[in-house]
Formats: sequence, structure tokens, C-alpha cells
Amino acid sequence: MKQLLVISCFISLVLTTPLQAETTEEWAQRALRIQNSIDNDVALTKTTWIGTHNSYANAHDDNFSDLNQAYSVREQLELGVRELVYDVHYSYSDVRVCHNGSDIGGCIDGITGNRKLKDALDDIVEWIEDGNNDQVVLLKLELQNSAQNNINKIEKKIENHILNYTYTPEQASPLGSYYSCTELNTSQLSKKNVLNAGKNVILLTTEDCQKDNGFNKMVFYGGDFIEDVNSVEKLESWSASEKANRMSRVKDSVTKQRILSTATSAKLRPNTIQDYLDEGLNILEFYGFNASGSEWKVNGEYPVALEDVVWSWDEGEPNDWHGEDCGMINSQGRFNDADCGNSYSFVCYDDSQGWTVTAVSSVWTYGDMACADTGSSFKAPVNKVELNALNEVLGGNSAWINYSDADTEGEWLVNQ
Repeated sequence: MKQLLVISCFISLVLTTPLQAETTEEWAQRALRIQNSIDNDVALTKTTWIGTHNSYANAHDDNFSDLNQAYSVREQLELGVRELVYDVHYSYSDVRVCHNGSDIGGCIDGITGNRKLKDALDDIVEWIEDGNNDQVVLLKLELQNSAQNNINKIEKKIENHILNYTYTPEQASPLGSYYSCTELNTSQLSKKNVLNAGKNVILLTTEDCQKDNGFNKMVFYGGDFIEDVNSVEKLESWSASEKANRMSRVKDSVTKQRILSTATSAKLRPNTIQDYLDEGLNILEFYGFNASGSEWKVNGEYPVALEDVVWSWDEGEPNDWHGEDCGMINSQGRFNDADCGNSYSFVCYDDSQGWTVTAVSSVWTYGDMACADTGSSFKAPVNKVELNALNEVLGGNSAWINYSDADTEGEWLVNQ
């Protein structure tokens, strides 16, 4: 009888214990992957891209005298990076990525890096093919003079190595002509447009329009639709119309040894990152993203870590405790998965009313009807700005949001 009691207690413990304990980094990596898809359906101006500056400048992919990143491009993508930057040169009879803004001396192995562009493009393709064809990557090509003078060769590398995965200006038509430079229409294009076309990569350059229609048919031009901002204050000065029609970017060009940089150029730091997210910064190009070790410190701080950019899920969530499949905002103002049969109020949104919360409480599936009764729609926030506005209304109370993985565990559908 005692043996049966012990077995019974053991089974009960197993069935009521949450997912195996994760480290903070493991949780953040899992949460960030989910978060990266929450803004698939909205215009790019409302999206948040975790990026790395000079993504290729790492010790795993090439040899450098100074580094920008601690992880390989493949590892960066695994961590949750979705915006990459490649400086493209034509050097020593091939197209290469290296850290040499002046073109003098070309790409030098062991100093500036010397990797071929085709290999750096293959890194992205291999990651997509390795079970990540539901993700979208924004790849910014910074074309140096030598590359622009050999643009037809850049075109060939794109065509042969990544074009099959690339959402092209032609596919974006009628948002623009693809026979000349096509600006990335950030107020209309969404990640969903890219995925629905069976693609995963948006190629972008901010250099002048190239005299090569083949290249222009493959690569978007940032133009006036993406603007660098150097401070939170600059972003705060943007009008609502400006934020609705163009994307903002901050790049941290700091390098590990400071040979090519100074510490004062670091803007995205653990103690500033929330301020940028609160203002709706779209593209965050980090130095040393998630790097550890004192040699990576800048201004006495470690670089921004995974957990610093998870604005949605509360730590440890979602944990599928007892089969929890429905999303809610908890008392901490963060996302949590809960039993869909629980009773909470519902988060609703309407352009004229903004965020509201229903007086009625019920099970999650009643959300559409409950919000329709108030003349609004059952919604979930898709960026930090929206979450902040919602939390002002909630005032620390909990409520259901339109976010669920009830159809397929782990595949969170938002505002369906």
C-alpha cells in the first residue's frame, strides 16, 4: 500500500511540474523566437528587428584584428537576430565581406576579414533550410565603392546563392517599379507579404540607385523610408505621421578592441534599450549582442543580452503549465499563457477608442464576441509601444489578449 502511495505521489508530481527549469538565456532565446513573429501581419513601421552591426565581423566566420560580434552569423540567427549587415567589397578578384570602409588595400585576411560574400549568403540559406522557413530576415548590404563599380558581380552572387529565398521588388509590385530603384515601402509591406510569397529574405541597400537593373530587381533601396536616429530624443521628436510612414534605426559600430571605434559611440546598452523600445525603435543594430566576458564591456556595461530585448513574455513564459494555450497580460504587465477555461476580462482595440478592457469576464473563446459588443476587436499588442499603452489602461489588472497556440503547441497565432 505504501508503494502504491509513493508511485501515486510521484505521478502527481510529474504531471503538475512545469517545463524543465531553463536558464534565463534559454528562456529568452525561446521567448524571442516567438516574439519575432508577433508582428508578422503589420506594416514594417510597427515591427521590431533585433539586428547586429557588421554581422560578419566575428571570430567564428573569419579572421579580424578587431571584432563587432561574439557569435557566427548562424549562431546570431539561432539566438534571435533577424537583421544582418554585410559590408560588401570587390577585392582580390572576388566579392567579399570585410571591415574596410575606405576600400584602400581591399579585404585583408587577419586584419579586415576576407570572406567571400557567397559563403556569408549561404549561412543564411542554410539556417532557413534548417527548419526556419517561417522566419523573415532583413539583410542590409552596405556597398563599398569597389562593389558598386562591380555591381554585376554582386548581382550574380545574389542570383546564384540567395535569390530563391528573396522577396524581390518585382513581387512587391505595384508598390513600386522594379526597373529602377524600388524604395522599401515600409508603411505597406509586412513580413506576412514575404512569407505568403514563399520567401524569407528582404535585401536592402541605402547606397545610391545602382546602374544595373538586374541588381535593382533583387534589392530594395531604403531611401526616405528608413532613417538613422542617434538618440531616444531624436525618435521622440518624430510625429505620429513620421512613425507611421518610415522605420527608425540605431546602429552601434563599437568594436571589441576599440581599434576601429570608441566606447562613446555605444547607444544601445542595457540601461538604454528599454527607452528605445518604449519609443518604437524599429531596427536595433547591436554591438556584441549577448556577448559575455569583461573584454566585451563598453562604458562599464556588458552588451545588450537576449533577456533585455524580450518585451512581451514574462520570464519563464510561456510554460504550457497543465496545457495552457491562451495568452493574457498578467499583473506585471507582461504576457503569460493560461488555461483557456479561466475567466478574465478581454483586451479590445478600436482606432477611435484605442485600447479598452471589457467589463465582462469569461473564457478566452468569448473574446471576439465580448469586444464586438463594445464596437471594437479582440486584440493583442504587437510591439512595446502598444503594450505600454495597454498597460496604462489595465492599471496592473490581468486580461485576455488575442494570442493563442491552441491549434498547434508552440505556434502562437496573434489577432486571428
